[in-house]
Amino acid sequence: MGHTNLKFLDKKLQKEKAYWSQKLSGQLVVTGLPLDYARPEACASEKDEVHLTLDGETARKLFKLCGKSESLILTALVAAQKICLHKYTGNTDILIGTAIHERYGGASSLNKVLILRDQISAEMTSKQLLLAVKSTISEAYSHQKYPFDRILDLLDIQYSANRAPLLDVVAILDNPHNRECVGHLKNDITFAFQVSDSAVTTSILYNPQLFSRATILLFGEHYERILNGLLDAPDAKISELEMLSADQKHQLLFDFNDTSRAYPQQSFNELFAAQVARTPEAIAVECEDEQLTYRELNERANQLAHHLRDLGVGRESLVGILLERSVEMVVALLGVLKAGAAYVPLDASHPAARLSFILQDTSASVLLTQQHLIEQLSEHSATVLCLDAESQREQLKQQSTDNPAVTISAAELAYVIYTSGSTGQPKGVKIQHGSLVNYLSWAAETYLCGQPLSFALYSSLAFDLTVTSIFLPLISGAQLVVYPGEAREGVLEQILSEDKAQALKLTPSHLRLIAERDNRESNLRCLIVGGEALPTQLGQAVVESFGGNVQLYNEYGPTEATVGCSVQRYEEQDQSRVCVPIGRPAANTRLYVLDERMQPVPVGVEGELYIGGEGLAQGYLNREELTRERFIADPYQAGERVYRSGDRARWLADGRLEYLGRSDEQVKRRGVRVELGELRAALNSHAGVRDSLVLVRQDGRGREALVSYYVARREIESEELRRHMAERVLLETVPEVYVYLRKMPLTLNGKVNVEGLPEWE
Repeated sequence: MGHTNLKFLDKKLQKEKAYWSQKLSGQLVVTGLPLDYARPEACASEKDEVHLTLDGETARKLFKLCGKSESLILTALVAAQKICLHKYTGNTDILIGTAIHERYGGASSLNKVLILRDQISAEMTSKQLLLAVKSTISEAYSHQKYPFDRILDLLDIQYSANRAPLLDVVAILDNPHNRECVGHLKNDITFAFQVSDSAVTTSILYNPQLFSRATILLFGEHYERILNGLLDAPDAKISELEMLSADQKHQLLFDFNDTSRAYPQQSFNELFAAQVARTPEAIAVECEDEQLTYRELNERANQLAHHLRDLGVGRESLVGILLERSVEMVVALLGVLKAGAAYVPLDASHPAARLSFILQDTSASVLLTQQHLIEQLSEHSATVLCLDAESQREQLKQQSTDNPAVTISAAELAYVIYTSGSTGQPKGVKIQHGSLVNYLSWAAETYLCGQPLSFALYSSLAFDLTVTSIFLPLISGAQLVVYPGEAREGVLEQILSEDKAQALKLTPSHLRLIAERDNRESNLRCLIVGGEALPTQLGQAVVESFGGNVQLYNEYGPTEATVGCSVQRYEEQDQSRVCVPIGRPAANTRLYVLDERMQPVPVGVEGELYIGGEGLAQGYLNREELTRERFIADPYQAGERVYRSGDRARWLADGRLEYLGRSDEQVKRRGVRVELGELRAALNSHAGVRDSLVLVRQDGRGREALVSYYVARREIESEELRRHMAERVLLETVPEVYVYLRKMPLTLNGKVNVEGLPEWE
């Protein structure tokens, strides 16, 4: 008899094995809530708990739809969860765990855990999803004897120390389910529902190493609102179900963007003139052995401006500047602005084809350069002034040193700076004086706090990070210290060794070079980081290298939003995050995090970042179609525009923003969406890795792989790095290839030079 039962059981298990093999075929995406904190190497054994009681009306609607049927009630509760997870993550393949149904007994002791997999889309109706989830739950119960561990073996998935395999979220109903069945799982969140005759309550057990209590409470609110929408309008599309209340929408769109501040309605020229009047004999700029006071700098810029005016340069004229970093470069920049024109920065290290394109695209009337740089240029129509030519110097000396009688409004162009374009051709971003002055006013208040700070200038004029370093000291009476030569490691070492600068703006890639020094005796008091995400671990190391005597700011902003539009000072309380948040909006700036329907997403939910306000660029030069595509009507402020950044972000509960990477940095690998920045952060957490970059690359034969380039003092065994990554990220996203570098190749702008990375085989 026993033998017959075993044969029957074996046949039953084979049938169930076939079911689960089919149900879980293809690529599986683990679905959970976005984390507040970086996932640790090992999970906490105990979970924290919050309680949610559905209001009486919601419970009545649930009972009306489902009666007292436990399976139907579970169907509705799980369907609402799946909708929330879809809206939180954008995933369409949703996995949730549950426990076996105790009533079916039998050989169920072989197994404790079930997987509920459903496909979901924004265009489905709630009713369609309810029917699908009902079928999924029924089938799972009918095939609940096949052990979860055997399913993992079928899928070649292993347990890890810091998360449950496949299942981040688990839902159980206390009556038919036993909590002990899922108690051993290291899942992120468990929803344990309790149903009585008149009420539905939920115990939400969560890992406090991953989430704050506020996040879980907020998710509970969103969940109840989705459940209500599902019960009220089963024929509505999932895309139409709202997670946000009217008050929450107002908070996201208006309260978080309450940034209105008064600032001078002037041009930069007027701000600089006022500073010259206040501190005429203070040193304004120095480079090696040359120094100019504010009066001398103003007079030399005036002479150049008068000469440019004689050449026909005036309002809306575009003047190219192709000069090495020097006092002369600062004179040239100010002279162009004083003439009423806008400057176009060019970098001598850029390819001749790029320089030629920019000169042609701008129809620059004049090009300010040096004699040895002329040969780098192909044909163009600009009048060339070589400022180092003796004849040119003598000509400028004959000009008046008085301020030109040129009045510039805030609406006129200050500069046109070129950024890389998706078509391969760079695009010129047009920035007005008003946008520049708004940024500088905010930056002075944020970074200087009433105390003038000398800035080091060592990066390319063609990189808008440099705007802060040049203009901020010149409107605050401080000194601009110019460092010629290429922006390489040696220049940073020189800046730190000479110790003349009190403030420095740089990228995270350059910041890593500073972190390795003992900076406790340094005069640097302010570090402003921009251009890339700032890893928290790096921020902590830098602040510690200065003995805590430096303020480290993480500034975010695309060129189209005039240098910076949000900021966050590094704080120890953020150490548990992967990257330092990008903070709160700058003065007179609006930041929206929106979904595909241009609707605000809840706190904690990822969306695309849209930027509006006074810092917005005029648009792209000679690219009207692209301007209309990227600068669109503000859906929440009539008559205003917003810039569609292509960056992904989410609001934190305290009104700060967290940057989550570029839309084009997210790739799909083995069916799983991979955020390359997340992989880089995980690899950088290895004690021996100084810096890294993870890319999807092809070898010479066209084979594709996730390739990790890492910088370390010594080469590390690839297997050691794989183990390190496997403990921190999904196994499907662990890079296959590890390439050792002595140092990371950087562009002159201080960003990683991807083209300079070695090939792999």
